[in-house]
Amino acid sequence: MKVQVTPPDAVVYLDDARLSAPYSMKAPADGFGHKLRVEAPGYTTESRMLVFDKDVHLDVALVPEKQADASSPAP
Repeated sequence: MKVQVTPPDAVVYLDDARLSAPYSMKAPADGFGHKLRVEAPGYTTESRMLVFDKDVHLDVALVPEKQADASSPAP
C-alpha cells in the first residue's frame, strides 16, 4: 500500500493506527475492509474503506475547510 497526501503534513491512519511518513507499507492481501483516514488542521478529514486484495496506490488531496464569509452581515 502506498498513499500520497496533500497537504504534505497530513496525518494518515489505517484502522485508527497512525502511520509514519512515507506512507508505504506491505499489507496482507486478506480481502477484509480497512479504514483509511487522512486529516490535517484546516482541512476536511477524508475517510475511505480499502480492501487489500491487490497493490493499493492512493493520492489523497484534502479540501480546505470553508471559512465563514467575513463580508456577510450578522443575523
